[in-house]
Amino acid sequence: MTRASNERGFSLVETLIALAIIAGMTGVAYRTLSQTAQVGTGMTERRDALLVAQSVLDMATSAGPAVSASSGQSGRMTWRIDAQPFEGEVRRSGPAVEEVIVSVAPRAGGKALVTLSGLRLAR
Repeated sequence: MTRASNERGFSLVETLIALAIIAGMTGVAYRTLSQTAQVGTGMTERRDALLVAQSVLDMATSAGPAVSASSGQSGRMTWRIDAQPFEGEVRRSGPAVEEVIVSVAPRAGGKALVTLSGLRLAR
């Protein structure tokens, strides 16, 4: 038995279609991996900013010596402390209370990644 000449194997069109499908799938996989890496980097940066903000807020609201600087740098982050009178419900006869707000941004610039606030006795 002999085969017909059009049944011998893959045609050029079939091969090109298979290559196009493989190229498309590779492109989608690359894009997905790239986005996953960017999200991971962003999460790491926000975690680092949160740790810096918690440390600075703890120093600013502790009963120990006052933080001498209202801004500074820690690693790849810059931080800023703002204090303002607390407008919440505080007893009239109690001591004056300030709200301390700590903002942390990347050193390269940009918007704040983390903003935390706490209370302390007015100084």
